[in-house]
Amino acid sequence: MGFFSKLEGRMDLLNTILCLGLDPRVEQVDKFAETEEFRRLFLENIKNNDNSYKKDESSTYVRLKLYCLHILNNTLDHVCSVKPNFAFFLAHGTEGVQVLLEVCHHLREKNVPILLDCKLGDIGSTTDYYKKFVFCLLKADACTVNSFMGTDVLRSFCTDSSGNFVNDVFVLAKCSNPSSRELQSALLHDEVPLYMHLIDQTESLGHKFGYVVGSNCVDDIKRIRAKYDSYLLVPGVGSQGGDLEQTVKYGLNKNKRGLLVPISRAITDTDVSLSPDTQYSFSSHNCLFFYFRIQGKVPFIGKMKLISF
Repeated sequence: MGFFSKLEGRMDLLNTILCLGLDPRVEQVDKFAETEEFRRLFLENIKNNDNSYKKDESSTYVRLKLYCLHILNNTLDHVCSVKPNFAFFLAHGTEGVQVLLEVCHHLREKNVPILLDCKLGDIGSTTDYYKKFVFCLLKADACTVNSFMGTDVLRSFCTDSSGNFVNDVFVLAKCSNPSSRELQSALLHDEVPLYMHLIDQTESLGHKFGYVVGSNCVDDIKRIRAKYDSYLLVPGVGSQGGDLEQTVKYGLNKNKRGLLVPISRAITDTDVSLSPDTQYSFSSHNCLFFYFRIQGKVPFIGKMKLISF
């Protein structure tokens, strides 16, 4: 099953457009390692597990794994997908990659769509090896791609050896960082902005693609929505000035779908001393409130459940 089919199945199940951005920052991991919750998870998941990779509480593997487990424990029942940021795991070397492998394995067992945030962009044999890591080793359902080199990048990432489209990706289109306008908003000879030309070229390939468009780029979201119903991943809510209500209002397509709202820092940078029953609730509830309101429904969000892996 492809990413988008899997995603919509989970959206139907949970009625949510939230995507968990799993960005384990060192300072937050270190803070969490000083809590009672860390100690409890260590005893339950590491110390008494004979198959554990390492049993030392101070090891990078243990601290990173238990932090990710804590985040998932408090959010997984309320998100339609999880977006691990590859850089935050790669920076820890083999131990970080091992944790990422285990996180992806756990998410697959829970049937949660995995969108690897890696922003890769190459062609030919180089891409073949990237694909082996993303889609064969991690078994991610989709990844983010930088197609600045052209549609060859997309063909390389998305097709098999026979040229059939088999992999799903989200293409960088109009990003949330301020300087993205220097290139992505540049007007071509026909007064079409570069990001829109990129989307037009991508859509001409005949495969289903998603696009990364900053939540602080509401006018660009409107322009894309006027032409395409494709899924938009809209980072930047809160931390980069993205307007949550406007993003949800204009980002949903005519079927009230087509939008993924990633919440990263608002979750991972939350006070680790909060109890599991209240942790991370505010950002999720705010987003779901706007989503339900636009659907004409009254939101009710129950108590968060805990999971384990």
